[in-house]
Amino acid sequence: MSDLKTNLYNELSRIEEDSLYSMKGHYNASDRWRWWYNALGIINVICSVIAGITAFSEIEIAIKIAAIITAIVTALTTFLECSKKAESHKVSANSFLKIKNKARYLKEIKSKLINDDEFERQVNELLEQKDELNSISLVIPDFAYEKARAEIEKGFADYCIDKKKD
Repeated sequence: MSDLKTNLYNELSRIEEDSLYSMKGHYNASDRWRWWYNALGIINVICSVIAGITAFSEIEIAIKIAAIITAIVTALTTFLECSKKAESHKVSANSFLKIKNKARYLKEIKSKLINDDEFERQVNELLEQKDELNSISLVIPDFAYEKARAEIEKGFADYCIDKKKD
C-alpha cells in the first residue's frame, strides 16, 4: 500500500473517531436540554393549574406564589431556549453520525474500488464536511463529552460484526 493511501486511511480513522465522539456528545447534550425543557414545562403547567384553582378561593398567597413561579419559569424557558438547543444538538449528532458512517464506508469498502486521486478527493471532501459541521454546531458541554467518552470506552459504538473479526 502506498504512503498516500496509508495516510488517507489514518485520516479516515481520525474523522470516524472525531465524528463518533461529537455525535455521542451532541446526543447527550440534546437529551439534557430536552429534560430541562420538559421539567420547566411541567413546573409551569402545575403552577398554572394551582393559580387557576386557587383563583376562586380565598388563599391569595397561593395565587401570588403560583403566579410568580409561573412567570419565573416562563422567563427561564424563553431565555434558555431549551427546546431549540435540544433540537440543534440532535441535528448535529445526526450529521456527525452520517459523516462517521461515510468515513467507515470509504475506508472499509469504497477505497478498494477507486484510484488514489479519487480516494484523496473523497477524504478531503469528508474532512471539509466535518470541519464545516464543527464550525456551525453548538459547543458540546463538558458533561456531555465526558459521558460520551465513558460510554464509547465501555463499547457503546462497537458492532458485533467487528468483534468477530478480532
